[in-house]
Amino acid sequence: MDYENWYITNLIGSGAFAKVYLVKHKEKDENGELQIKHYAMKCIHKFKVANHKFVESTMKERQLLLELDHPFILKLRYAF
Repeated sequence: MDYENWYITNLIGSGAFAKVYLVKHKEKDENGELQIKHYAMKCIHKFKVANHKFVESTMKERQLLLELDHPFILKLRYAF
């Protein structure tokens, strides 16, 4: 995964342990044309999560987002 192809555009929201940003991802499709897609990126403060003992619930959230397929819940596309 190339981190140079991700661009943060603006902050969508923030909470006690994380911030959510609107990001653009530039990638080439199968024809070699440049595609720009928009995603929501959740940045979690690992230090705060670990200190407040929410590691297990954070891992469960990640697993649920990977497995769920629902029109009102965003699909987890990437995790790094």
